[in-house]
Amino acid sequence: MISLTQRVETGDSTATLTLTLEHRSRGRLRVKLDDGRDAGLFLERGTILRGGDLVSTDDDEVVQIIAANEPVSTIPVRDPLLKARACY
Repeated sequence: MISLTQRVETGDSTATLTLTLEHRSRGRLRVKLDDGRDAGLFLERGTILRGGDLVSTDDDEVVQIIAANEPVSTIPVRDPLLKARACY
């Protein structure tokens, strides 16, 4: 299993990892890379990954994070109070 332990600014990615927003906000997570290899995220608490971020292993293998497509709800409402109640 590959251990992804640190966030890096630059590097040539050798693999990709597609994650939802919920999974990108977790510091400890067992995942499968897009090529099928098992990996684990072991990042600092409070780290939120964004699409395009790079994470690496202790062996300097770099993996690019891809934000997964997720459904979005759009509610056309003219009354701001009604919209706030719907969001709540």
